[in-house]
Amino acid sequence: MVLGGCASVPPGEALSETINEYRERQGLAAIPWSPALAEVAETHLDDIETHDPVGRQCSLHSWSDSGAWTPCCYRAGDPVSARCMRDKPSELTEDAYPHPGFEIVAWRSEAMTEETALDIWRRSPAHYAVLANEGVWAHREWQAMGAALSEEYAIVWFGPEPDSEE
Repeated sequence: MVLGGCASVPPGEALSETINEYRERQGLAAIPWSPALAEVAETHLDDIETHDPVGRQCSLHSWSDSGAWTPCCYRAGDPVSARCMRDKPSELTEDAYPHPGFEIVAWRSEAMTEETALDIWRRSPAHYAVLANEGVWAHREWQAMGAALSEEYAIVWFGPEPDSEE
């Protein structure tokens, strides 16, 4: 099923295009597509759709104990769970993306689109700061982005280094 974008562009890539169009309107550089970070986003999307982290009292940045990864219950301000989340690209992609990544997630009970996700992130100061390189993220220059989109969730991973698959 194609969500939001046209049939020829996968939903994750359409989401990244929407983000890059927005960034360019804000005077920010576009971020190159990363197949490796898209793999991480798709894997996390499958995990949170199958194993609801909120039901376990964890945030959407959490990972279940039902996969080939290190599980973690992400809680803001907890450096151990933050490191567990940041390390997922190198953990899941091996040599394809051996760097940390930074994730933003949006949830909506129905009809998630690229534009809806962007609107959710624009209204969340913490997520917007990552997307627009503001605040503590102002010194970062994103070199890679991968995304996944479903009817309820949108996930984007940002990386500080280029994807080795590019």
